[in-house]
Amino acid sequence: MFTFRGRRAVSRRRAMATLAAAPGARGLAPRSSAKRRRRAPVVRARATTTTTTATDDDDDDRGAESDGPVVAVYWDLDNLRPPSDPASAATMARRLRDAASALGGGALRGDPARASASRVRVFEAFGNDVTLDACRRDATTDALASVGVSVVRARGDGPDAADMAMAAHVLAFARATAARGEGEGEGEGEDGVDAPSEDELRRVVITPRAEEEERYLSDDDAEADARVADLSRRLRDVYDAAAATYDGMRLDRERGVERVVMLATSDNDLVPVAAAAKALGATVVFCGDFAPVGLNRKSAKRASSRTKRVRRRRADDAREGGVGVTRAYWDALQAATSARPVSRLKLVREVADAAFVWDNTRPFYCDEGGGGGGATQVRGGVVGVWRKRGRGNGVGRWPSLEPVVPAE
Repeated sequence: MFTFRGRRAVSRRRAMATLAAAPGARGLAPRSSAKRRRRAPVVRARATTTTTTATDDDDDDRGAESDGPVVAVYWDLDNLRPPSDPASAATMARRLRDAASALGGGALRGDPARASASRVRVFEAFGNDVTLDACRRDATTDALASVGVSVVRARGDGPDAADMAMAAHVLAFARATAARGEGEGEGEGEDGVDAPSEDELRRVVITPRAEEEERYLSDDDAEADARVADLSRRLRDVYDAAAATYDGMRLDRERGVERVVMLATSDNDLVPVAAAAKALGATVVFCGDFAPVGLNRKSAKRASSRTKRVRRRRADDAREGGVGVTRAYWDALQAATSARPVSRLKLVREVADAAFVWDNTRPFYCDEGGGGGGATQVRGGVVGVWRKRGRGNGVGRWPSLEPVVPAE
């Protein structure tokens, strides 16, 4: 009994250290128990970050961290856009990494004995030519690279170019880290899972809209089939390049370790590849702007913002500082998720094990030296979490000591 309580105390201290790094740490503190009315103290320690890619030497000496989940973060820049200010974009990347890092320490299953932190081995951001050209003009891509984000340019001006490139990388990671016997049995090799077949690549990676455009630009069925086959070959090259990169990172050593694919997007085109990753044994967590809250200036022109209730919440939020997850903001978030439940969204309903609710318009305090370029506030951060096996279908507080993915 003494040993269990000791482990539990250590796990709680480590979990509270993780909470301190979250962007909402200066907002309302999470309650440690539904039965307790006394709120847990807010920890104001400075956040720390680590490099995205672990070295081979780190892999050789993982030690006690071997039980921690391996996380791969894939960021859709066309869907969840970073700020145009480079320093703020870097802060946004750090906050996404903080959310991914919180998937360790028992956060996946809630076991106090499993206190190993998660290891963010992959952090990649994807954009098409238009998006990345704009980011390059603003020096945003350089800022993201400076904090360990690998920016991937999706070649071509067709629809969903970034989505398909991102899907190819997700599939490559899921297969590179899958142990033999995981999945549907297709393409199993001696040491793991082989490259996908042409049929699987086309079904999982190519979006219906992209295939439809290729056929629309063709004069006959033969030309249409040839154009779709050429698109499939180009995406095969993207997949092979990603697989080679992951092979160089020795991700094959992670087979058998709990793996998490975190997709920073709200695009339904990523549902097929997320389902494929789940079939290969990975846990899937989405992060997106799933619940627009009507307390920011961008939503002031909406009819709902003129209602008495919303005006009162906006006034209350202003009195509470208007930064982070204030009590008024939390009430507005609960109202938004009640009117539009996160669980009804296709990508959440069909494949997600959990989902971080992100608000790109909400300001959060930026700790001194945290990459905000001296700014007091930086917009964008996680404001809540939806759990597939949580209590009810609503959005819970974040940060939270309760597991992101509760045990079955």
